[in-house]
Amino acid sequence: MREDVLKYQEQLEKGYINRLEKKEKISKQVSQKKRYELESWVSAENKKLDEKKKVKKSDGLNAYKLQKEREEAASIISKMNRKAKQIKG
Repeated sequence: MREDVLKYQEQLEKGYINRLEKKEKISKQVSQKKRYELESWVSAENKKLDEKKKVKKSDGLNAYKLQKEREEAASIISKMNRKAKQIKG
C-alpha cells in the first residue's frame, strides 16, 4: 500500500518537473537536479519501507519461536508431572 503511494507520488513529481521544463519555467540543469533529488528521496523512502518490512517479518518469526519454546516447555512440564505421579503412585 505504501509502496503504491510512493510510486504515485514519484509519478506526480516527475510530471510536474516535466511540465515546468516544457513551459521553460525551469532550465534543464534545474530539472535534472530536481529529478536527482526526487530519485534520492524515493530511494530513501524505499529503504525505510524495506527496513519496516524486515522488522515486521522478524517480529513474526520471534513470536513463532516464542510460541514453539512455550509449547516445548509445557510438554516438558507435563512429562515431569506424569513421572512425579508415577513415582508417588
